Order: sequence, then C-alpha cells, then structure tokens
Amino acid sequence: MTHAVRFVAAVAVLVALGTVAPKLMRLRTRFFKWFHWTWAARVTEEYFESWILRRRAVLLVLPLAFLFFGFAANL
Repeated sequence: MTHAVRFVAAVAVLVALGTVAPKLMRLRTRFFKWFHWTWAARVTEEYFESWILRRRAVLLVLPLAFLFFGFAANL
C-alpha cells in the first residue's frame, strides 16, 4: 500500500469513529455501572449530548484538517 492510501484509510477511520461516538459513550456508561461507579455513570448520562457533540466535531474536523495538510504537502 502506498502512503496516500494508508493516509486516506486513517482519515476514513476517524470519520467512522465520529459516527459511532454515541454507542461508545453508552458502552462507557455501562462499564461505569458494572464497576459500581454510579457517580461517573450519572455524570456521563447528564452531559451525554454535549460530549457527543464535541466528540463528533473533533472526529469530523480533525480528518478534514489532515486531508487538507496532507494534500497540501504533496503539491
């Protein structure tokens, strides 16, 4: 595989992580409940929407920046 293909694959994985962020946060909450960390589970559930919004923004903007700088470096 060339470096460009690996680079584009890494960017695609970051975008994919942004789309499954809610499922990962729910899994995190389940682990907290399993460990009987009710305070951590409560905090995670309380701020769930804002954390998902921030994680999606980062995981969607970061790959775009990588693509921009990666393609700019090849020019």
